[in-house]
Amino acid sequence: MAKKKNGKDPEAVETVETTPAVEDQAIEDTAEDEGGVISFDTEDVVTEPQKVVSETDELRDQVTALTIELEDKTNKLTRLMADFENYKKRNNEAVSRAFGDGVSEAVKAILPIVDSFDRAMKTQDETLKTGLIQIKKQLDKALADLGVTVIEAQGAEFDPKFHDAVMSTDDEANRGKVLDVFQNGYLYKGRVLRYAMVRVAK
Repeated sequence: MAKKKNGKDPEAVETVETTPAVEDQAIEDTAEDEGGVISFDTEDVVTEPQKVVSETDELRDQVTALTIELEDKTNKLTRLMADFENYKKRNNEAVSRAFGDGVSEAVKAILPIVDSFDRAMKTQDETLKTGLIQIKKQLDKALADLGVTVIEAQGAEFDPKFHDAVMSTDDEANRGKVLDVFQNGYLYKGRVLRYAMVRVAK
Protein backbone atom coordinates (compact mmCIF):
# COMPACT_ATOMS: atom_id res chain seq x y z
CA MET A 1 0.00 0.00 0.00
CA ALA A 2 1.23 3.47 -0.89
CA LYS A 3 1.43 6.18 1.72
CA LYS A 4 2.56 9.75 1.78
CA LYS A 5 5.81 10.72 3.42
CA ASN A 6 4.34 14.12 4.37
CA GLY A 7 0.59 14.64 4.14
CA LYS A 8 0.95 18.39 4.03
CA ASP A 9 3.54 18.44 1.20
CA PRO A 10 1.84 17.96 -2.17
CA GLU A 11 5.26 17.29 -3.90
CA ALA A 12 6.35 14.57 -1.50
CA VAL A 13 7.59 11.40 -3.23
CA GLU A 14 5.23 8.55 -2.95
CA THR A 15 6.76 5.18 -2.19
CA VAL A 16 5.19 1.90 -3.23
CA GLU A 17 5.14 -1.00 -0.89
CA THR A 18 6.10 -4.14 -2.76
CA THR A 19 5.01 -7.62 -1.97
CA PRO A 20 7.27 -10.69 -1.81
CA ALA A 21 5.73 -12.07 -5.02
CA VAL A 22 6.61 -8.92 -6.94
CA GLU A 23 10.19 -9.01 -5.63
CA ASP A 24 10.63 -12.63 -6.67
CA GLN A 25 9.35 -11.87 -10.16
CA ALA A 26 11.77 -8.93 -10.45
CA ILE A 27 14.68 -11.09 -9.36
CA GLU A 28 13.66 -13.77 -11.86
CA ASP A 29 13.43 -11.22 -14.67
CA THR A 30 16.83 -9.80 -13.77
CA ALA A 31 18.36 -13.26 -13.73
CA GLU A 32 17.01 -13.96 -17.17
CA ASP A 33 18.45 -10.67 -18.47
CA GLU A 34 21.86 -10.76 -16.76
CA GLY A 35 22.54 -14.44 -16.11
CA GLY A 36 21.03 -16.07 -19.14
CA VAL A 37 22.59 -19.17 -20.72
CA ILE A 38 25.67 -18.38 -22.87
CA SER A 39 25.61 -20.22 -26.20
CA PHE A 40 28.85 -21.40 -28.00
CA ASP A 41 29.41 -21.83 -31.72
CA THR A 42 30.55 -25.48 -31.71
CA GLU A 43 31.32 -25.34 -35.44
CA ASP A 44 34.12 -22.81 -34.85
CA VAL A 45 35.58 -24.93 -32.04
CA VAL A 46 35.68 -28.03 -34.25
CA THR A 47 37.05 -26.43 -37.42
CA GLU A 48 39.94 -24.48 -35.80
CA PRO A 49 42.27 -27.54 -35.45
CA GLN A 50 41.38 -28.60 -38.98
CA LYS A 51 42.43 -25.16 -40.23
CA VAL A 52 45.83 -25.48 -38.48
CA VAL A 53 46.38 -28.93 -40.01
CA SER A 54 45.46 -27.61 -43.45
CA GLU A 55 47.91 -24.70 -43.18
CA THR A 56 50.66 -27.08 -42.00
CA ASP A 57 50.11 -29.36 -45.00
CA GLU A 58 50.19 -26.37 -47.31
CA LEU A 59 53.51 -25.18 -45.85
CA ARG A 60 54.94 -28.69 -46.13
CA ASP A 61 53.96 -28.81 -49.80
CA GLN A 62 55.59 -25.43 -50.39
CA VAL A 63 58.82 -26.57 -48.70
CA THR A 64 58.86 -29.74 -50.81
CA ALA A 65 58.33 -27.74 -54.01
CA LEU A 66 61.08 -25.29 -53.07
CA THR A 67 63.47 -28.16 -52.25
CA ILE A 68 62.86 -29.76 -55.65
CA GLU A 69 63.36 -26.41 -57.38
CA LEU A 70 66.60 -25.81 -55.45
CA GLU A 71 67.96 -29.24 -56.39
CA ASP A 72 67.07 -28.63 -60.03
CA LYS A 73 68.80 -25.24 -60.11
CA THR A 74 71.82 -26.68 -58.26
CA ASN A 75 72.14 -29.46 -60.84
CA LYS A 76 71.85 -26.93 -63.67
CA LEU A 77 74.53 -24.75 -62.05
CA THR A 78 76.82 -27.77 -61.63
CA ARG A 79 76.40 -28.70 -65.29
CA LEU A 80 76.99 -25.10 -66.32
CA MET A 81 80.20 -24.92 -64.30
CA ALA A 82 81.39 -28.21 -65.81
CA ASP A 83 80.62 -26.93 -69.31
CA PHE A 84 82.50 -23.72 -68.55
CA GLU A 85 85.56 -25.65 -67.30
CA ASN A 86 85.49 -27.77 -70.46
CA TYR A 87 85.18 -24.61 -72.53
CA LYS A 88 88.19 -23.07 -70.78
CA LYS A 89 90.17 -26.25 -71.33
CA ARG A 90 89.26 -26.36 -75.02
CA ASN A 91 89.95 -22.66 -75.36
CA ASN A 92 93.34 -22.98 -73.67
CA GLU A 93 94.20 -25.87 -75.96
CA ALA A 94 93.09 -23.86 -78.99
CA VAL A 95 95.17 -20.86 -77.85
CA SER A 96 98.17 -23.11 -77.27
CA ARG A 97 97.81 -24.69 -80.70
CA ALA A 98 97.43 -21.28 -82.32
CA PHE A 99 100.52 -20.01 -80.53
CA GLY A 100 102.45 -23.13 -81.53
CA ASP A 101 101.35 -22.76 -85.13
CA GLY A 102 102.43 -19.12 -85.07
CA VAL A 103 105.85 -20.01 -83.70
CA SER A 104 106.20 -22.81 -86.24
CA GLU A 105 105.47 -20.50 -89.14
CA ALA A 106 107.86 -17.86 -87.80
CA VAL A 107 110.66 -20.40 -87.38
CA LYS A 108 110.07 -21.84 -90.83
CA ALA A 109 110.51 -18.35 -92.22
CA ILE A 110 113.96 -17.93 -90.66
CA LEU A 111 115.28 -21.45 -91.36
CA PRO A 112 116.65 -20.38 -94.76
CA ILE A 113 118.68 -17.75 -92.93
CA VAL A 114 120.01 -20.43 -90.60
CA ASP A 115 120.94 -22.49 -93.65
CA SER A 116 122.85 -19.53 -95.06
CA PHE A 117 124.83 -19.25 -91.84
CA ASP A 118 125.66 -22.95 -91.99
CA ARG A 119 126.99 -22.62 -95.52
CA ALA A 120 128.87 -19.39 -94.75
CA MET A 121 130.71 -21.05 -91.87
CA LYS A 122 132.44 -23.35 -94.38
CA THR A 123 134.47 -20.39 -95.55
CA GLN A 124 138.24 -20.56 -95.33
CA ASP A 125 138.43 -17.06 -93.89
CA GLU A 126 139.04 -17.81 -90.23
CA THR A 127 138.30 -14.27 -89.10
CA LEU A 128 134.94 -14.30 -90.85
CA LYS A 129 134.20 -17.81 -89.63
CA THR A 130 134.80 -16.81 -86.03
CA GLY A 131 132.27 -14.00 -86.28
CA LEU A 132 129.72 -16.24 -87.99
CA ILE A 133 130.12 -18.92 -85.35
CA GLN A 134 129.31 -16.44 -82.58
CA ILE A 135 126.20 -15.23 -84.40
CA LYS A 136 125.14 -18.81 -85.16
CA LYS A 137 125.43 -19.75 -81.47
CA GLN A 138 123.14 -16.88 -80.53
CA LEU A 139 120.66 -17.92 -83.20
CA ASP A 140 120.70 -21.56 -82.10
CA LYS A 141 120.09 -20.50 -78.49
CA ALA A 142 117.13 -18.33 -79.51
CA LEU A 143 115.65 -21.27 -81.41
CA ALA A 144 116.24 -23.63 -78.50
CA ASP A 145 114.49 -21.21 -76.14
CA LEU A 146 111.45 -21.43 -78.41
CA GLY A 147 111.56 -25.23 -78.29
CA VAL A 148 113.22 -25.70 -81.70
CA THR A 149 115.87 -28.40 -82.00
CA VAL A 150 117.95 -29.86 -84.86
CA ILE A 151 117.09 -33.35 -86.05
CA GLU A 152 120.12 -35.60 -85.56
CA ALA A 153 120.79 -37.26 -88.88
CA GLN A 154 124.49 -37.69 -89.73
CA GLY A 155 125.45 -41.35 -89.25
CA ALA A 156 122.01 -42.18 -87.77
CA GLU A 157 119.70 -44.93 -88.98
CA PHE A 158 117.42 -43.62 -91.68
CA ASP A 159 114.00 -42.77 -90.23
CA PRO A 160 111.31 -41.60 -92.66
CA LYS A 161 109.55 -39.87 -89.78
CA PHE A 162 112.43 -37.37 -89.65
CA HIS A 163 114.57 -37.84 -92.75
CA ASP A 164 113.91 -37.12 -96.41
CA ALA A 165 116.16 -39.28 -98.59
CA VAL A 166 116.92 -37.26 -101.71
CA MET A 167 119.83 -39.46 -102.71
CA SER A 168 121.01 -43.01 -102.09
CA THR A 169 124.35 -44.77 -102.49
CA ASP A 170 125.26 -48.45 -102.61
CA ASP A 171 127.14 -49.10 -99.41
CA GLU A 172 126.77 -52.56 -97.98
CA ALA A 173 128.69 -51.73 -94.83
CA ASN A 174 126.49 -48.75 -93.92
CA ARG A 175 123.20 -49.96 -95.37
CA GLY A 176 120.24 -48.04 -93.96
CA LYS A 177 122.36 -45.27 -92.50
CA VAL A 178 122.48 -41.58 -93.35
CA LEU A 179 125.74 -40.84 -95.14
CA ASP A 180 125.35 -37.10 -95.71
CA VAL A 181 123.07 -34.28 -94.60
CA PHE A 182 122.36 -31.70 -97.28
CA GLN A 183 120.00 -29.62 -95.16
CA ASN A 184 119.30 -29.84 -91.46
CA GLY A 185 115.85 -30.81 -90.26
CA TYR A 186 114.17 -29.19 -87.27
CA LEU A 187 111.64 -30.12 -84.59
CA TYR A 188 109.37 -27.80 -82.68
CA LYS A 189 108.49 -29.41 -79.33
CA GLY A 190 108.75 -32.84 -80.89
CA ARG A 191 106.80 -31.95 -84.02
CA VAL A 192 108.63 -31.91 -87.37
CA LEU A 193 109.03 -28.43 -88.78
CA ARG A 194 111.23 -29.56 -91.62
CA TYR A 195 112.59 -32.94 -92.60
CA ALA A 196 116.34 -33.38 -92.87
CA MET A 197 117.44 -33.78 -96.48
CA VAL A 198 119.87 -36.69 -96.58
CA ARG A 199 121.76 -39.25 -98.63
CA VAL A 200 121.21 -42.83 -97.54
CA ALA A 201 123.28 -45.98 -97.99
CA LYS A 202 121.50 -48.91 -99.54
